[in-house]
Amino acid sequence: MKRKTKSYEKIDTAIRKYDIPKSTLARLIGMWPTDLSAWLNNRLTVSFEREERIKQTVDDIVRVLKATPFRPDLRKPDAVRKMIQAVNEREAQLVSFSDGESSSTAAA
Repeated sequence: MKRKTKSYEKIDTAIRKYDIPKSTLARLIGMWPTDLSAWLNNRLTVSFEREERIKQTVDDIVRVLKATPFRPDLRKPDAVRKMIQAVNEREAQLVSFSDGESSSTAAA
């Protein structure tokens, strides 16, 4: 049996806790759903890069769920991808706004 990593445990927990559809996750990361299920069931090993991609995508979906006041439909990968982009852009604007505020305060 293959060894589970700490990253694997966090990914598995988040998928279960937030009820993330595995088919959507597989499509977003460019992996066959059967391969993702096999990895989650500890029957398949994936490269470190692939595991990091899975982790990043799960983290992105969790951020979307925390940023929205309602439960979005996670069964549509294209819609989830757009929501991830929107949340990332919003966070980038907030960071850029706070950086601009700090520099203008320092200049004054």
